[in-house]
Amino acid sequence: MRKYKVIVEYDGTNYFGWQYQKDVPTVQEELSRAIRRITGEDPQVLGAGRTDRGVHALGQVATFLTSRKLPERNWVLAINRYLPPDISVRHIEPVENEFNVIKDAVSKVYCYTILNQEWRSAFWHRRAWWVQKRLDLEKMRAAGGYLVGKYDFSSFETANSPRCSSVRTIFHLEVREIFEVGRLIQIWVEADGFLYNMVRNIAGTLVEVGLGKILVERVPYILQRRDRRLAGPTAPPQGLCMIEVKYSRS
Repeated sequence: MRKYKVIVEYDGTNYFGWQYQKDVPTVQEELSRAIRRITGEDPQVLGAGRTDRGVHALGQVATFLTSRKLPERNWVLAINRYLPPDISVRHIEPVENEFNVIKDAVSKVYCYTILNQEWRSAFWHRRAWWVQKRLDLEKMRAAGGYLVGKYDFSSFETANSPRCSSVRTIFHLEVREIFEVGRLIQIWVEADGFLYNMVRNIAGTLVEVGLGKILVERVPYILQRRDRRLAGPTAPPQGLCMIEVKYSRS
């Protein structure tokens, strides 16, 4: 049996997240079904992260085992042939059987996109959170700076999440402004791991800061108190995208 690593992109609008669930469509099930049609085997697809319902990905990473042999390019074409148009395999390569797509990951990169303009957009409504009132980017950047480092992020974790530890390290957090199509604000976050809804809760908090509802200077206090009730709301899922899973720090 040979293990393969695949990089998958998808529009999460029509799916109940990555992880398999009974009687509802998921990305993992669609990918498993496509591989099964090629190999005739149960592929047992394992993903690097469990994106939630409505969340997108450009760089989800998954692995599967098979005895079927095909050239790498043929694998991509064959799997994509059986996938729906909102899921696509970008790359596939063989890896050592000892490779663990979850445990061997050293960091993940997510991007949260906000459409910040007065009028709604037909183009961005599945890709961004529409916030009409103008956001103060400098305040958002200053607040985001307080979150870089190794901390207990309980204040940015959805309550009652079954985690052994809420300590994570954010390596990089950047707030970008783009004017190509309207005013887009993107929050890019790279960390060694993420708690449940952590990026969406950070995005909701930074938007509150940008609207003047939370003071920049209050963010360290929110972080220190480890109380989810003190932070901002959970941003809607459609603005979130998994960009990349890294297996070496570079």
